[in-house]
Amino acid sequence: MAQTFLNSGTQAGNFEDLVNFIYRISFEQAPFMNAIGTVKAKAIKHEWMTQALRAASSNAQSEGFTPSFAAGNQTVRVRRDNQVQIIADELSVSYTQEFVDKAGLGQSSEYEEQKDLRMLEISKDADLALLTSTKTVRDADAGTAPAMDGALAWASGTLAKAASGAALTQDLFEELSRAIWSLSGQTADLIVCAGFQRRQISTWTTDFKQHQSKDTTLTDTVETYRGDWGTQVVLPDPHMTESAILVCRKEFLKKAYLRPLAHYELGQTVDGRRGYVVTEVTLEARNPNTVGKITGLATA
Repeated sequence: MAQTFLNSGTQAGNFEDLVNFIYRISFEQAPFMNAIGTVKAKAIKHEWMTQALRAASSNAQSEGFTPSFAAGNQTVRVRRDNQVQIIADELSVSYTQEFVDKAGLGQSSEYEEQKDLRMLEISKDADLALLTSTKTVRDADAGTAPAMDGALAWASGTLAKAASGAALTQDLFEELSRAIWSLSGQTADLIVCAGFQRRQISTWTTDFKQHQSKDTTLTDTVETYRGDWGTQVVLPDPHMTESAILVCRKEFLKKAYLRPLAHYELGQTVDGRRGYVVTEVTLEARNPNTVGKITGLATA
């Protein structure tokens, strides 16, 4: 029934209670991509060379020995490569939206705001690819989009451990760390993991919890793990596969840019502004013997 008093539902001109701020609610970082170094790619197939040494063997020669030569005595260089991946996203804003007053933006450009958001988003896409992508060779004639081998794809043989649904334990981790050291003579210094495995690593402190200042603070986390085969920083990354961890020496992993992150605005075709942001990047694994993984880990 009609009310006998003036109320907010019938009176025109009441302002809405919209806070003049925009809250970012999504994860907008690229931890792994930011952790590794940067180099320049010069072609769509990025290549580099590695040199291995033969394994040690018993080697005792008699005085005045005659050298013997065999193909197996030669340690040849290996030519390695990765595909440069195109990562892009589009944006389109009407001119009306450009000029209206917007909460949190005022009358500043909606297009510029959306451009900044797209750059953050494709950085997240690049972080995901650098970790988990598998190689697809570029074929421009067929329209095949190229994809790189991410860090997980570079771990193979004894450096790829299958947990088969088991939980991540110190023993399983130390087994992988030892394999990296045995093959490369180097120790890993980085563990990349998602949320559940991050917590599993922290449970390794069960018998070593630290209390401070009259027991009001409890430390129950592992930020840096020091084991038999080196010291590793634990890097949580939401783009990492939940059931896997990456263990590596980060100085030997580089993101190689053919085309750094860039923005291109298109010509006038509609009553608005249109454009896209794009990058072309791949992963350079300078020493694949320092890249290991454990897959098939329990996630509950």
